[in-house]
Amino acid sequence: MQPPALLPRSITSRLSAADNVADDHMADTDSPAASLRHPLALPMGEVLDRLGGDRDLLALLVDIHRREAPAALNEIRMRAEANDAVSVEKAAHRLVGSLLVFGAADAAEAARAIEHLALEGRLGDVRQRLSTLDLELGRVSAALDRVPLP
Repeated sequence: MQPPALLPRSITSRLSAADNVADDHMADTDSPAASLRHPLALPMGEVLDRLGGDRDLLALLVDIHRREAPAALNEIRMRAEANDAVSVEKAAHRLVGSLLVFGAADAAEAARAIEHLALEGRLGDVRQRLSTLDLELGRVSAALDRVPLP
């Protein structure tokens, strides 16, 4: 995984280790139904470690995510309705990267599933999975709201 392209190189270099950490978390996730019973706890200690303890950088990344995630979800929805699998795949891929920055494994997995379905041209299945992604993004948003930022 590459860090989101919209971030400056100075930030993306600090995030290069995020993929291995996030993949480890994804292997241990519960089913989506089970995960909805509990508030999401993001591994912010690990995230801050990858960012060198830079809380200002964390605040910037949270701000970027808050702007970009809803736009990406909307793009996935609109492009799936327009039967544009390539654009769905690209938007889902960007979303996966953004979510992995925060160790949001369940949400990243939901976006990754949509990415793979789009690669296979299965846009009907993409449309069916959008509600899960939307729900997971809401959980991430709520968890980020609880993070103390400068």
